[in-house]
Amino acid sequence: MAVVKFTQSIKYNGQFYAAYQSFEVLDKDLESLVDAGAVIVSQAQTKATKEPKTGQELDTQDEQENKPKKKRK
Repeated sequence: MAVVKFTQSIKYNGQFYAAYQSFEVLDKDLESLVDAGAVIVSQAQTKATKEPKTGQELDTQDEQENKPKKKRK
């Protein structure tokens, strides 16, 4: 989902919005609305892809997992 606003009144999905009023739009409609003059206020972040761990990071992680835990008294 994205949040957009227009400089003029607009009707989107059967609802009227005043000029400069921010409202949420579907991602599939975003490109056509921007072409029609919408300004994107905010856009939802897509899930970040995890970077693969390097060999050294994997070794460090394995050492931490296999390390015996200290007992508390």
